[in-house]
Amino acid sequence: MFADGYGLDREQRRVFPAQVAARTRGSYELLLRGHQTGEQPWARLYAEGHADFWGPAADYVAAHHDAWLEALVSD
Repeated sequence: MFADGYGLDREQRRVFPAQVAARTRGSYELLLRGHQTGEQPWARLYAEGHADFWGPAADYVAAHHDAWLEALVSD
């Protein structure tokens, strides 16, 4: 429904799972770097447990990449 609602073409659907994976992993890494360097607000968000969500979410997205890709580009 998401891809249909935004009118994604086949190429956009093909790259979408990798974009979601990169964005999700990037969110986790930003929190981790903030924790390591003390940069705010990322260090505070890490301390509040936000990385506990984003780390596993990034792993989940990566693990299910192929299934999402198949669902998005199948006719």
